[in-house]
Amino acid sequence: MPSGDRPEVSIIIPVHNAAPFIGDALAGLAHQLPAAAGLEVIVVDDRSSDGSADIAAQVGVPGASLQITSATERGVSAARNTGLALATGRLIGFLDADDWFAPGRLDVLRTAIDRAGADFVRTDVVLVSGRNRSVLAAPQARRGVRLAGRSGILPATSRTMVDHPAMFAGLFHRRLLDAGLLRFDEDLPSAEDRELIWRLHLADAAYVVVDAPGAFYRRGLPRSLTQADDWRRLGYLAAHDAVRVRLEGDPDAERLSAKLVASLLALTVQHLAQTRRRAVRAALIDRAAAVLAAVPEPAVINAVHQLDADRRGSLAPVLRRAGVHR
Repeated sequence: MPSGDRPEVSIIIPVHNAAPFIGDALAGLAHQLPAAAGLEVIVVDDRSSDGSADIAAQVGVPGASLQITSATERGVSAARNTGLALATGRLIGFLDADDWFAPGRLDVLRTAIDRAGADFVRTDVVLVSGRNRSVLAAPQARRGVRLAGRSGILPATSRTMVDHPAMFAGLFHRRLLDAGLLRFDEDLPSAEDRELIWRLHLADAAYVVVDAPGAFYRRGLPRSLTQADDWRRLGYLAAHDAVRVRLEGDPDAERLSAKLVASLLALTVQHLAQTRRRAVRAALIDRAAAVLAAVPEPAVINAVHQLDADRRGSLAPVLRRAGVHR
């Protein structure tokens, strides 16, 4: 990349005590793009106590520039926003420190977003459990075609693109950042990616889904949300409530709210099944009921009727607390 030119891609990696994995994440970024294109990697160390930043500095990223900065320990959203403030790339992507990319992935993505003239590009995700691999497909069958953002929200009864929020499963054009759309809500304890993906689709930002070399996601790590039985579980409720507020006054609010409620109920069933701590479970029920109570009751009842008997049964305490009459 000629001196002074903007890099093609900036990848932001928030790090908090990821010493066993940060080396793999950085190694997977080596030679992702032609040398002339330029890759910028920004590691944001969120007060790690295990030497993660030192390991990142030692490993480096061959063929790319590497910047390591620090942030106060305020969570992944604040760390990503710190990285966004430093990013200079034309395209911007995210990678968690315990995940990694297959060789050549970023070149495929930047070509796809330019060819389609899209604001962002999305892909499938490869789930990793030990030596096992499985593909979580992006829920859009049309590949390589520029699509309107709002077309990725409905139907309410199916898994759609707003249900595929992983930040590392794509790239985002810098114009989304300049427009104020590509920034994480630091008030959310988790599920910040869900709120942001909804925001992009509601803004009708154009997207394209493509097949690409893998984005690998490690499942079942002790610090992951699926393993945690703590207050972070409630983050998805705050994220969905933020979307509910965003929908107020939207001309298509009724149809879009139906999708929001369907997603909220599906996630609530999942979290209730995984939550063991009494205090967290009680808070989950209370907060889920409060979020549902703020939605027009017909939308909730219609979404509940789409569920099977087992799921309706598991949601019974939430629905009673919300005053929903099935």
